Amino acid sequence: MVVRRQVEAVLDAAGVAVLANAALAYEPVWAIGTGKTASPAQAQAAHEFIRALVGKREKGLAAQIAILYGGSVKPGTRRNCSRCRTSMGD
Repeated sequence: MVVRRQVEAVLDAAGVAVLANAALAYEPVWAIGTGKTASPAQAQAAHEFIRALVGKREKGLAAQIAILYGGSVKPGTRRNCSRCRTSMGD
């Protein structure tokens, strides 16, 4: 999974503490440049997956990090994106 490789690469290179003052933004590979938007369930699953990866290294930080969906959010899809329980920054 692309997001696993990317998050683990950051954690391996910079350490988990770097996320204390950072935000993680992601966009599903299938959505890049397509105008397609992840459903709230897909975004929720991705947020939970990222938090679990971080939580394996620092459980407390995993609950606090800002995770932003960086895909094609438009006026018509913003409401769906903000319904994600773990959505940050909306």
